[in-house]
Amino acid sequence: MQQVSTAGAWRLRFNVPTRPAKNSHVMAKSAPLSDAELAVRCREGDLTAFDELVQRYQRRIYHLAYRMTGDPDTADDLAQEVFVRVYTRLHLYDAQRPFAPWLFQVATNVCLNEFKARPLPTVSLDAPREDEDAAPLEIPDWTDNPEKLAQQKEFQRLVQKALMSLPPHYRIVMVLRHLEGLEYGEIAQATGMPLGTVKTNLFRAKEILREKLKPVWEMYFGKA
Repeated sequence: MQQVSTAGAWRLRFNVPTRPAKNSHVMAKSAPLSDAELAVRCREGDLTAFDELVQRYQRRIYHLAYRMTGDPDTADDLAQEVFVRVYTRLHLYDAQRPFAPWLFQVATNVCLNEFKARPLPTVSLDAPREDEDAAPLEIPDWTDNPEKLAQQKEFQRLVQKALMSLPPHYRIVMVLRHLEGLEYGEIAQATGMPLGTVKTNLFRAKEILREKLKPVWEMYFGKA
């Protein structure tokens, strides 16, 4: 397996054998396979199917790792580990269920386990942002207004720094819910938290962020 890594543009490639595996299939370009179908084909020995899964999710997994660590190099390493674990544990995946929540469960475990032996880093709102290529948090889009667009980008940087100040159990639910768009039940599956705990942690994380960002929000957007 070969890794080609650049901060913010992480890629993992598997060396595909010149002779197809016994149960290898040719994937029609006109009809993309579902994630579950690709996972099944990979279990049958088709590495090109796994390569396609990596292509679909590599940036999202990198962004998850970056949001949790705040460090591009560590995010690269964790993203690599996530896909290695996925590949070696595909036999545990239930193809009757969606693939993405299972993938994010693996990714969440990798990220959280990384910091059991060392403190999860936090970032001050005054600290510089290292990775400008990371996906921004979603806020109103003002691309038709240059002045507002500049304010939007600055606010995104400050939101990311505020996110980095959260404890890990708050940070992970915020990332999964508001950056990756997972449903509450999917977050519970990914984190191992009870559903009620997911909702409580999200509420408390939002309250912390709202308080931290209140002066900044008013500075750029005025009082609500």
